[in-house]
Amino acid sequence: RGERGLIVGQTGSGKTQGAIWQLRMLPYAPVFILDTKIEDAFLGIAREGETMEIVEGYSAFQSMLKKAHCPHYVIVRPTSEEMVDFDALNQYLVDLYERKNCVVYIDEAYQWHNQGRAVPGLISLLTRGRSRKITLLLGTQRPLWISRFCITEVQRYYMYFLADPR
Repeated sequence: RGERGLIVGQTGSGKTQGAIWQLRMLPYAPVFILDTKIEDAFLGIAREGETMEIVEGYSAFQSMLKKAHCPHYVIVRPTSEEMVDFDALNQYLVDLYERKNCVVYIDEAYQWHNQGRAVPGLISLLTRGRSRKITLLLGTQRPLWISRFCITEVQRYYMYFLADPR
């Protein structure tokens, strides 16, 4: 619990399938998947006996967090309006930080940055999430668009085929 990882690779290199495999192997729940691409592959993450729910928008997300029992997997999809509002995106991460004791997968981590700077909620998850028993996994096909801070704070790197050597 509390480890941080980064999955990097170009489109079609298997990042999402690798993330799903890793998230299934973790013995911790709930797993919150921040899915900004509306990735269909996440719909098949729950195995027999496991539960999954999709929440769209911040108000649905807040309602989910207030439930006594969360599903094993919660696919969180911000609205298109929220996707262009860094304060709105940040609030998702702040709420997960406050929740404690969960797994967070951020697909397309660059979208949680404002001009190359990680939003404060992401910084909190990276620097203090471990003490709150939050496991964090980031995925991106654009490593140059995420802050160096994200790269230096993670403990594990999963590199898929990269076309640009930088």
